[in-house]
Amino acid sequence: GFVRFGQVMALIQLGRFDEARTAVVEAQSSLAKGATPGTPNPAAVNIDRALALLEYFTSDYANALQHINAAIEVTRSSSPVSLAGTLLLRGRIELAQGDALRAAETFRESERLFVENGRDAHAQRWYAAGLVGIARARVGDVEAGDAALADALEKLSGDSKHLGLEQIDLALYAGAAARRRGDVAAALVLHR
Repeated sequence: GFVRFGQVMALIQLGRFDEARTAVVEAQSSLAKGATPGTPNPAAVNIDRALALLEYFTSDYANALQHINAAIEVTRSSSPVSLAGTLLLRGRIELAQGDALRAAETFRESERLFVENGRDAHAQRWYAAGLVGIARARVGDVEAGDAALADALEKLSGDSKHLGLEQIDLALYAGAAARRRGDVAAALVLHR
């Protein structure tokens, strides 16, 4: 079950969405076999997260939001760090739907949970902070939003010897912000 779940996530990242949909049904069935009736099933959270990510990447934001909210309900009572990570995806879905105000609130909550639970230097904390900046810029607070994004990207770049997906994602957003400001040179540096 968990191996198949890993395959689901890999297929989603590779953009092989039809295969991922088939694999998620198989993973869901396999993981459900190990569940105890009447108790929360942590595997269901992973399936809901995977389905939310799949729907997000295929621009089906309504279904993505439904799945991520189901995952949030379970993680809210189990793990604040897991909840913080799950909120990151909900905020991305809200941002994609055009609800930047709600996304900013969601990203702030995610960042708060990371900090309060000892993850204040963790890459996902800075990713959440950068996404707050993106959401702020989208609602019109461009200068402060771009500054928050730049600060988060600097923290990610300075604190890690590894190039993580969070850093790549924020660099792409920062490059887009630089292009929006007309700073092509900065955009090229960020997109190298």
